[in-house]
Amino acid sequence: MTIQTIQYQNKVALNTNPEIADINKVTDNDMNEIKSVVNNNANLLHNLRGSGIYNNVDYNDFTDTGIYYMGDNNTNSPSAYCYLLVMSSYGSDLVQFAIYVTSLTIYVRSRAVVQGVVSWSAWKSLTPQ
Repeated sequence: MTIQTIQYQNKVALNTNPEIADINKVTDNDMNEIKSVVNNNANLLHNLRGSGIYNNVDYNDFTDTGIYYMGDNNTNSPSAYCYLLVMSSYGSDLVQFAIYVTSLTIYVRSRAVVQGVVSWSAWKSLTPQ
C-alpha cells in the first residue's frame, strides 16, 4: 500500500453567496490548510515506513525522524543489516537506535549541535548481558 498525497492545485475562494452563513463556507485558505496538513502527515508516515534497503551510505546522513532498513557497506554504523530508528528535534539534536532483529542486539548513539558544532557520541550497546 502506497501513501497518497493530495494532488489538486491550490484553491481560490469562490464562496461569495450572501445567503450562506460564513460559518458554513469553506475558504481557499481552509482547503489549502487541509491539503498542507494531510500531505505533511503523509510525508511523516513515509519516513516511518522507510523506502527500501540502504547500502553504501553514511549513518550520519540519516537525521530525519524515521525507521530505515540498513544493509551493508555503510559507514558510522555498529554493524550491517539492522533497522535504524532516528528520532530528531527539527534536525539538530537526535538519537539513533540500531536494532538487530536476529540477535536482539540494540545500539544507541546521539548527535548534539552546540553553537553550530556537530558532535556524535560513540555507539553503545543496550543489550542485556
